[in-house]
Amino acid sequence: MGTQEGFLGGIQLAAREQPDPALGLGVPVARLRLGAFAASAAIAGLAGALGVELAQVADRLAGFAERQQAVDKARFDELEQRYR
Repeated sequence: MGTQEGFLGGIQLAAREQPDPALGLGVPVARLRLGAFAASAAIAGLAGALGVELAQVADRLAGFAERQQAVDKARFDELEQRYR
């Protein structure tokens, strides 16, 4: 995709292919690897979230009615105890 043609791409390529000489030249190899891992995890997470939305697997309101009924019942029981 052309990411290796720029300055940062060259540094990343050097860190991947020959990490010891790159480290000797002051390239933060561990930081680059961690950054690449974090970026790929973020992209994968975004893709997963969009995939769930696209497939309509998850329902945002799933369980809302049951939770609301439980809250209403608890409130009713509390009021009933208060005014007995």
